[in-house]
Amino acid sequence: MKAFLMLPHPAHLFPTSPECSARAPMERADAPSANDETAAAVNRTILNHVGYLQQIVQMAERQ
Repeated sequence: MKAFLMLPHPAHLFPTSPECSARAPMERADAPSANDETAAAVNRTILNHVGYLQQIVQMAERQ
């Protein structure tokens, strides 16, 4: 668990500054395929991060 606590926060994955928001592309309401693609990409990213965290927990449990 100690290894998990030492990880840096992935702030670059969740931009919240006004500069980032202003540069974000505007999505049109009539483009569901773009929304679907974005949702799929977010889901893949989350699953990758969960897998990475599971590996860290397993390594910590072995120590």
